[in-house]
Amino acid sequence: MIKRIITQSGCSWMWLIGFAFLEGFFRRLVLEPRMPAMFAELLGIAMVLVTGTVIAYQFLKRGRFPQSSTVLLLIGGLWVI
Repeated sequence: MIKRIITQSGCSWMWLIGFAFLEGFFRRLVLEPRMPAMFAELLGIAMVLVTGTVIAYQFLKRGRFPQSSTVLLLIGGLWVI
């Protein structure tokens, strides 16, 4: 089970990193020419936060991991590392 948690945690991080890169391109090419840079930056941060929450929720929902505090702390520790 530990191997599955590590693998799926890594996959979810790859999705999040990929989206963060796409958001950066979108912000630079679409948002910043149309609005002040600070507002575009804040909007980009909000987009990444919402998407990160959705990715984390889907990861925990589809992973079918036991919802014990030990498993959840392991997953959180992996994401921090």
